[in-house]
Amino acid sequence: MRSILNPTDRDNVLARLEQLRPDSKKQWGKMSIEQMLHHCNLGVKQALGELPFEPKVTFMTRTLMKFFVFRMKWPKSSPTHPSLDVLANSSATADFKTEQAALKANLLKFLENPDSADHPFFGNMSKEDWARLTWKHLDHHFRQFGN
Repeated sequence: MRSILNPTDRDNVLARLEQLRPDSKKQWGKMSIEQMLHHCNLGVKQALGELPFEPKVTFMTRTLMKFFVFRMKWPKSSPTHPSLDVLANSSATADFKTEQAALKANLLKFLENPDSADHPFFGNMSKEDWARLTWKHLDHHFRQFGN
C-alpha cells in the first residue's frame, strides 16, 4: 500500500504537487484548484493534530469504513468530513502558489513529526495509517485535476 513515508511515493506526490498549475482543469467536483489545495492542507493539518474537529467515530466507521477506505479507489465526489469541507465552511483559501507551498511545507512537517493524531471517522490512527491515508487523499485530488 502506498504511503508518503515511502521515499518513492513521497517523491512522486511532491513532484505531482509541483506539476499542478493554476489553470489545471478539474475532471470532477465543485472545488477550484486553490480550494482543493486548501482542503488537502486541512487534511494534513488534521494528521498533525492541528485541526480541531468533532469526532464522528462509530463502530462502522472505525472498522468497516476504514477497511474499505484504505483498500479501494475512492469514487469521484466522495463525501468529506465537515471540518475539511471548504465549500460548506466558506473556508478562506489563499492564492494558488501560497496554498501549493503550504501543502509542501505541511507534508514535510508531517514527515518530521513523530506523533500521530486521531481521525474524525476512524479514531486513533498510527503515523503509518495517516501516511497511507494522506497518500490516497492527495492521489485522489491530484487525479481530480488531471495529475
